[in-house]
Amino acid sequence: MADSISGLSAVFWFSALVCACGGSTRGSDAGDGGAENTTFSPTCPMITPCGGDLVGDWQVKEVCLGAERGTSEFSGCPEAIETPGPLKRTGTYSFNADGSETLHYVVTSTSTIQLPTSCFTEAECQEYADVLTDVSLGGLAGSCRWDEVTGCACRRAVSNGVAGDGTYQVQGSSLIVINGITRSTSEASFCVSGNTLSISEIGGNGWLNTMTLTR
Repeated sequence: MADSISGLSAVFWFSALVCACGGSTRGSDAGDGGAENTTFSPTCPMITPCGGDLVGDWQVKEVCLGAERGTSEFSGCPEAIETPGPLKRTGTYSFNADGSETLHYVVTSTSTIQLPTSCFTEAECQEYADVLTDVSLGGLAGSCRWDEVTGCACRRAVSNGVAGDGTYQVQGSSLIVINGITRSTSEASFCVSGNTLSISEIGGNGWLNTMTLTR
């Protein structure tokens, strides 16, 4: 997993949003992915860096990823398409007075999958529904419906949790995080206004990512 300030020393805050990064965690709203608080846009809003006191526990509220929300194809079946639906991120980022930091978060998402008859039979469609609920794969809920013309239409909800720790430094309005495992560093701009923390960084694709947290 690549390192970045957005990962707070463990994983990308932003790029890790859509990957299977750990064990599954069930929540009260996990069955339908919860309310979406993550958007994908090539024009995420730029924050005005102002620095401030980071010490405390911060809860994730809103995330904007500098990317296009798209579709993905299945290996071995190029006609199959998965379309992502609502994506929710919840968790706590803690900046401690001694310069250490920790993170604990869960990413919950839903998607729809269309597998044509050229790839799946009716029996395979029924079996695939069981795969979608496999907890070891982060599965929370899944269902599939077979149609003789269009094939296998499925819906799945997944949830993955991540935890990590490291150290951080503040230089004006820049936040520098040192990965607790690799010791690599990464940097982002931030602004604390009252009980709101805004952070922005340039992602690996060169687009801006932003996150809003509250305490």
